[in-house]
Amino acid sequence: MRILRFASLLAAALLFTSSSLLAQDTRKVTEPVIPSSCVTLNANIAAPRGVIALADEQKLDTERIQHALDTAPLVKP
Repeated sequence: MRILRFASLLAAALLFTSSSLLAQDTRKVTEPVIPSSCVTLNANIAAPRGVIALADEQKLDTERIQHALDTAPLVKP
């Protein structure tokens, strides 16, 4: 009876230690880096006191923004 109990304790101890050895994460984790800006687009419309005129609301800056995105160099991790 004592031998059986000792054998089961030994088996449990071996199982516990071997499973914890296999569970280790060996990946190298690096902190993310914010890429540098390729271009800075300054606002063409001012909003004094937080109010934008209705005529200025209709002015789209889509082409200028799209051009900046299209010409920006690709950032490789």
